[in-house]
Amino acid sequence: MATDRVVRWQERKPAPEEVKFVLEDFFNGQAVIDWHGDRYYVTLPGACTHPLARISSLVSSEPAQERWLEVWEDKDRTCLDVITRQQDEFVNALAAGLIEVYRRYWSAKPE
Repeated sequence: MATDRVVRWQERKPAPEEVKFVLEDFFNGQAVIDWHGDRYYVTLPGACTHPLARISSLVSSEPAQERWLEVWEDKDRTCLDVITRQQDEFVNALAAGLIEVYRRYWSAKPE
C-alpha cells in the first residue's frame, strides 16, 4: 500500500535543482539519493521496524524490508509527491516532514 503526500505549487515553485538541494539538505548525508528518470529514490539506513513489535502480538512478523521513499514531480511541474510504499513509522514521519518543508517554503497547497 502506498501513501502519497502531495503539494500543488501556487504562484511560486522550485526549480528542478532546488527540489534536489532541499532533498539533499533535508537528509544531510543520512540517505542515498538517486535520480531514476522521473523521480528520486531515497534509501535510508536500517530496515523497517514497528514501534509496537515487542509489546503486541498484532504486529506482523514479516521479514523487515529496506527503508526508502520516492520524490516525484509531475512532468508539467505543477505538484510534488513524496511517496512511501509499505514503510514503517520512521520513514512515514520523515516523508511527512519533508513534504512540509516544501509546502512551507513555496507556500504550496496540500492535497
